[in-house]
Amino acid sequence: MGDRVTARERYLAARVLDALLREDYGGLAGRITGNRGGVTLALAGGRGVRLVPGSLFQDFVVAPEETLGLREVLLTLGEVAPPEDGPGIEAFAQECEQALRALELHAAHRERVLGLLAAAGPGERLDAVRYETLAAFVDHPVYPTARCRNGLSDDELTAYAPEFAPSFELRWAAVPRERARGAAMPYAPGFAEVGLPSSLARTHVLFPVHPLTVPVVEEIPWAVVGARPCLEVRPTLSTRTVALDAGTHVKLPLPTSTLGLRNRRSIKPGTLADGARAELLLRRLPHPGVLLADEQTYGHADHEYLGWLLRRLPPGEIVPVAALPAPTPGARPSWRSWPDGGTAGTSRRCSAPTSGCCSASRCGSSSGTAPPWRPTSRTWPWCWGTVRPGCSSRTTTGC
Repeated sequence: MGDRVTARERYLAARVLDALLREDYGGLAGRITGNRGGVTLALAGGRGVRLVPGSLFQDFVVAPEETLGLREVLLTLGEVAPPEDGPGIEAFAQECEQALRALELHAAHRERVLGLLAAAGPGERLDAVRYETLAAFVDHPVYPTARCRNGLSDDELTAYAPEFAPSFELRWAAVPRERARGAAMPYAPGFAEVGLPSSLARTHVLFPVHPLTVPVVEEIPWAVVGARPCLEVRPTLSTRTVALDAGTHVKLPLPTSTLGLRNRRSIKPGTLADGARAELLLRRLPHPGVLLADEQTYGHADHEYLGWLLRRLPPGEIVPVAALPAPTPGARPSWRSWPDGGTAGTSRRCSAPTSGCCSASRCGSSSGTAPPWRPTSRTWPWCWGTVRPGCSSRTTTGC
């Protein structure tokens, strides 16, 4: 958030202001005025920002040609916020800075990651998380600073965040048997493999630990962290859940927050049993209409940073919903076969069965071109919420 406003900062600033308008935080919508020249929103300092008809549950959004910076948006936020929200505003400003840094970092690595995905063949480890990685290319449809993982450095993001397609090995901690609850971890290595005395096996069990969580676990007096990593994994969209292979995921606690600083990515022990019960309830339905993952295998030590869940996925190729509008390296999206080649702003039915009828590729400026850090409209099949006459459904995806 310096003097020079980059394209990615303009994009993020508009998303933040759109979210504040959608929530009408601090009565911000009361600053909207309209005349023959259009609809504008008065920012701090008196500058008016042009608005255009919105989508996704809000009447107006920032016009795509507007040049906004985060500083201007945050100053406006500070003007409308009640005094008691001051600490929260400061925390959100830090969240914006970290989200912008993550956007810039991803832009620097984007082509490299797409190249890796295009080269990954069936059965390769990276192919197992292809769609999870692509889903991480797409911003959250509602929360503007979702790319912020609070407190993580650039090196930690590139080493552990899914949009960078990394792989790494898990760490392991020895937990006293009397403290362990639930099942034994089926993929646990031997104690000697992780640098711990084999004699500990008589009194302890091994828990998987995400590398980012090691400093926290090392502060637990009765847990002993092994010096050597073991068991290669790759991150899924949630970051804290990692893939062993295409059909097996492990959910682990992380000492960070996403979607707001209060949303810590630890694992409360009680939620593991709750999730297992919910799965069994769904399995008892006579015709559930969905395939369910097996989440019956888990363990914890009554500590929010010492727990794990083994998720066994149903057979078949699984695509996260968030990955549907993502770029598809090495494949030709079906919408490119349309007669006009997917011209920006044209209205038609999307190829994805869940998308309904929508206006395709209306991402970017008023001319329909994509922002410079994203693929062009011909390689990024985004759909907005424009409904064609005669269609009853509406998509909820967008830039």
